[in-house]
Parts: sequence; structure tokens; C-alpha cells
Amino acid sequence: MKDALDNDLFLSKIPGLVLKAVEENEVELIKKQTVSFLAIFKDVLEVEGKLEAEISNLKEICKPSTEIMKEAQKMLVDWENGDETVRNLWSEMNAWVYKGFNETYKRLGVDFDQVQYESNTYILGKDLIQEGLDKGVLYQKEDGSVWCDLTDEGLDQKLLLRSDGTSVYMTQDLGTAVERFKQNNIQKLIYTVGNEQDYHFQVLFKILKKLGYQWADQLYHLSYGMVELPEGKMKSREGTVVDADDLMQEMYETAKSKAQELGKLETLSEEDKEASYETVGLGALKYFMLKVDPKKKCFSIRRKVSISTEIQVRLFNILMHVSSHYYPKRVLCRQKQLILN
Repeated sequence: MKDALDNDLFLSKIPGLVLKAVEENEVELIKKQTVSFLAIFKDVLEVEGKLEAEISNLKEICKPSTEIMKEAQKMLVDWENGDETVRNLWSEMNAWVYKGFNETYKRLGVDFDQVQYESNTYILGKDLIQEGLDKGVLYQKEDGSVWCDLTDEGLDQKLLLRSDGTSVYMTQDLGTAVERFKQNNIQKLIYTVGNEQDYHFQVLFKILKKLGYQWADQLYHLSYGMVELPEGKMKSREGTVVDADDLMQEMYETAKSKAQELGKLETLSEEDKEASYETVGLGALKYFMLKVDPKKKCFSIRRKVSISTEIQVRLFNILMHVSSHYYPKRVLCRQKQLILN
């Protein structure tokens, strides 16, 4: 916006008649006031990020205050101490989650070259924090909790270990980052995470730099806007969420219904029809997500994602163009891999 003002592009958006009625000194005043407003707005965003970080710290400190959270905190201590009963329960519950994740990823055509578990890296994170204490980079409060003071960096103080010695998210992220660089030949590490974590990653990168890791300069947070409902943020605890599996199934059903309505797939076998419904349905879903600027929020996803004429034309043109060069037979069935990757 500032560049636009400096080049008078901003003023080009104002109708000519309005400009004629404004004195030159008033135009300059408008420019200055707009720049000042943008600077204030930027400061507000920074303060908001700091407040969110402070709230996060307070949540970590206050968690054990209720009876149920005291019990949960005790389980965390037992888990980190290797208690067999707690570990077995944790493994069983994790297995349910991973099974569901794998089914969803498989349908989306997503796979990973490497999977890391924070349940393994938190120990390394604790070792890093001890090194930071030894170097004087971090400090310990009277209650035993460990913090990093980033006020000289324009940020805040960050909790790294609770008073009972258990880890927090930052502990695990520190260990995970270091392990990634140890295990892989990395030139640049990109974190693709929602914009709610903007402040978290600013802090993570600063702490790693303070701990002496020069490659911290090669860390980048690719921030993106969250998918929200018309009434606000999705919250799993309140049941206000759109389930990914349900949404994928809806898109499949929509593609199927539309194809049957148009009657364009009647010459295909049932197997090829099913494959085409899946391809076009999930292709439309991905198109909807990818066409939005990463920094903008997606709203009302159920209402906006549809097999519209625009999406149909784009997807089928891609299918036909690629298939005419590489896959002359069984076109729709063969394109699944191309669409989903």
C-alpha cells in the first residue's frame, strides 16, 4: 500500500471529480494519514500476536489448577517418566488416530517421505533447553520453570519447560527442528502451518538462533488463512467443525449426481464411472482450496465448494489435454493420479 501511495497509484482509484475538489496540500495530508494508519494497523497486529502468546503461556501455567487438569498433568508426568500403563493407553489411542489419518490421506492421494513424532523429539528438546541454561541463553524461575526472554527481539518471554519438568509445544518443536537438520541434507526448511501460529514460529526461529544454530536463518513459515464457517472459527471442542472425510464424500456425491444429470459418462464401465466421480469431486475440492490466496481465509466451505461450470470446464479441459498426449484410453480413470498429486 505504501508503494502504491508513493507512486500515486492509490490516487488513481479516486474519481477525477473528487481530486479536482481537493487541494494539493490536502492530497499530501491524505497520503500521510493513510501511511500512518497502516503503521498503526501493523502495530495492532503485532500486539495481538503478543497477547495470543501471553494467553498461551498463561494457559500452560494455569492448566493444573482444576481437578481434571491436575489428573491430566499427572498422566503427562507419568508418560514422560515411562509409566507402562499410561504409555499403553496412549499407544492405543494414538493407533485410532493414525488409522483415521491414513484413511483420509489415502483418499486425498497424499503420502509422506518421512514421518517424525514429537513424542520422540521432546527428549532432544529438553536436552537443548539444558544446553541453553548452561550457556546462559535461557533462565529458570524460582518454581523451576524454564523461559526464554525475547523482549530484546521485540517479542516476549516464552515458557519452554513447566515447573514440574514436563515439556510444552515449543520444547518439542525445538527438538524436531534440530533432528530434521541432523537426519537430512536441508538447505531450507518450510513450515506450512496456519496463520494462528505466526507468533509461535517467530519465537521458535529466534530461540534456535539464540541457541547457536545458524541454519535458523533458513527456516520459513509459509502461513495460510484458516477455513472458517460463516459464524466464525471451527472449534472441535464445541462441535463446530466440517469433517474432512464428510466433505470429501459430499464432493464425490455431488460429482456423481452432476455426471448422471448431464449423462456424459454413460459409455463408461461402472468402474470407470466411480473413478471419474472421485477424480472430479476431489479435484473440485482441491481447486477450491488452492484458488484462494494462501493468506486469505476460506469461508462457508460447504456452500462455496460445488461442481460449478467453471470448475467442470477447467478440470475436463486438463483431463482431455493430458490424456490426449499420454493416456488415449480409459481417460477419466487414468487421470486420478495426475489430479490428486
